[in-house]
Amino acid sequence: EEPGDVLVFLTGEMEIETTCQRIRDEVAANMTEEVGDILVVPLYSSLPPYKQQHIFKPAPGPRKPGGPPGRKIVVSTNIAETSV
Repeated sequence: EEPGDVLVFLTGEMEIETTCQRIRDEVAANMTEEVGDILVVPLYSSLPPYKQQHIFKPAPGPRKPGGPPGRKIVVSTNIAETSV
C-alpha cells in the first residue's frame, strides 16, 4: 500500500484515549513483518497544546529497506476540522 495517514473522528476525550490504547494493544498483539509500525496520536481540545502538536510528526518509516511504510493514526474530536 501507499504511505498515508488515518484520521478517526470520535466524540469525547475518554472515548479517544480508550480507542488509542485499544489500537496500540491490537497492533502489538498482531504485529508481523508484513505491516509497518504505527504512531497513534489523540487530539481533543483539553489536550495540552504541546501534545496537540504531535499530530504533525511524520508517520514511522519502514522497519527494513523495502518494507511497508508505517502509519500515523490521529484519533480526534472535531477539533481537527476547526484548528488544523
